[in-house]
Amino acid sequence: MRPLLVFALAGIGLALSFAGAPFDHVRGSTWLAQEVTTAWGDSGVWAGDLELDELRPRLDTVLYVEPGDVFVSETLRGTLIVRARGDEMRLSGDPDEIPVLVREGRRVQLQPRRGARDADVVVELPSWMPVSIRSRDLDVSMTRNEAEIRIEVLSGDIRIDGVSGAVEARTVNGEVEVRGTEGDLELSTADGDVRVVGHRGLLRVESTDGDLTLRDIEGRDVAASTLDGDVEFEGAVTGNGSLELSAHDGDVMVGLPAAVQADVEVSTFHGEFTSDFRVQAAGFRAGEPLRFQIGDGGARIRLRSFDGDISIHSR
Repeated sequence: MRPLLVFALAGIGLALSFAGAPFDHVRGSTWLAQEVTTAWGDSGVWAGDLELDELRPRLDTVLYVEPGDVFVSETLRGTLIVRARGDEMRLSGDPDEIPVLVREGRRVQLQPRRGARDADVVVELPSWMPVSIRSRDLDVSMTRNEAEIRIEVLSGDIRIDGVSGAVEARTVNGEVEVRGTEGDLELSTADGDVRVVGHRGLLRVESTDGDLTLRDIEGRDVAASTLDGDVEFEGAVTGNGSLELSAHDGDVMVGLPAAVQADVEVSTFHGEFTSDFRVQAAGFRAGEPLRFQIGDGGARIRLRSFDGDISIHSR
């Protein structure tokens, strides 16, 4: 590795605006003196399903942060990988593309270089640091963070792994994949599939045109809906919580523990209903809700489809 170059940056004022940002309370206007280190590396970077072989060589920028700081990216286009690591904030990317880090009070923001349209960037930051990302065209990968995360992109895939803070992730045109998470999780896409594996906590998922796959889920409040696609759920509803699944043009498939205790309501206009559990109720009629108990009742389960089958199986 070549010798490190150390720069001290101070006395720069920058006025930024972020309409509707979730972290307005940390706004400021003073640049705080920081040490920034740049270095050349010779290795690629990998996170989730995103592999950036082109990052050879790469430029590294290190910024020292403290609790209360927030990472913000609003204009980056390309690929952004964010992962929790260490107590500093490190930015890696192609020397010709890598954005600069600009501080405004407690907000640390990515600002693309002049003339650079797209960039493939890796950001490493402390696990306590909240993240807010907005973009027109960006693939985002987020790993091992424990703070609040908000992602909003018009076009791009979102992948989240090993996160335990509250997450809100939305894309208009793209897929969403989440693994090994805890906490409140809200996901949506207009055109794409959503897949969640291994989540503990509140879960809300929406898609206009796509399948929803939810496996190894344990939560008190779970809701998922799609207009054109199937909904698949395997997991457990804790306490006397609720599970609501709906598809307008698609099937709804549910896998529940054999010992589940639940009050169930099922309705489909153009489809069939099947269950591994004993249904103690009058016969099923298309378009009319069927209500029954599993065991002694408890959790509230509501399953709906307009044009599709509904099935409940014991696992």
